[in-house]
Amino acid sequence: MGGTTLKSLSTQEMLDISDRCLVKRRADFDKISETHGAMQLLEKMHRKLKVVSEQSPEQAEELHDMTMQLGQVDLEHDRLVRGIYHVLVGIGELIDDAQFARESSALRDRLFPAGLNTTLLRYEEQIRAAKTAQSGITRADQELLARIDIPNSQGTLLDMVSRWWSVSSSMEELWLKRQNLRQSQEGVTAQTTSTADLIRARHQWIGAMRVLAAAVQASSLEQTQKRDLLPEMALL
Repeated sequence: MGGTTLKSLSTQEMLDISDRCLVKRRADFDKISETHGAMQLLEKMHRKLKVVSEQSPEQAEELHDMTMQLGQVDLEHDRLVRGIYHVLVGIGELIDDAQFARESSALRDRLFPAGLNTTLLRYEEQIRAAKTAQSGITRADQELLARIDIPNSQGTLLDMVSRWWSVSSSMEELWLKRQNLRQSQEGVTAQTTSTADLIRARHQWIGAMRVLAAAVQASSLEQTQKRDLLPEMALL
């Protein structure tokens, strides 16, 4: 590997190096107290890099597609939330009917207890918030919403609220499918695997190797022993 750097190694070469450290030379590293934390970090990054590199392109593509679809649904969800929220704010401020103004402001707070921060919630939290709002709406609430017309023949605010719930239902369906797909892939539970994920995992592996190299350098071993234990120090 003369003349190379850690970054220029193939993913398999990286895995071979960390496998040697974690298995073949593990006993030698365990004798050095300075390397214990670094070895735990390397083990974590080794597993992550292995999972990312082994996932099939078909699985990665399917997860990527679902994530993109969820993103589009989320944009629609957030647009509806902001629109409904701001209409109710405006009605509460502008209408001369004091009771109607109070009722619209109160309904706004019941529909969106987190306010506009509803759009910042995680998918599962947005889904739960919509379900809670739908289960708690009353006939009086529906009548109030039905009195507020939306321009361009788009119905009433009640129609927009119903559309919000429908979009949230679509979000839930997609989110559950993605969760099930992730859980069907051993070790993949938090993110889709893509080229960007592989690059990220490689960078994290390099970071773990640098931590390990620093720990070895800080040990009391002779320089020749350090090079024998971790020849990759020459690539840093």
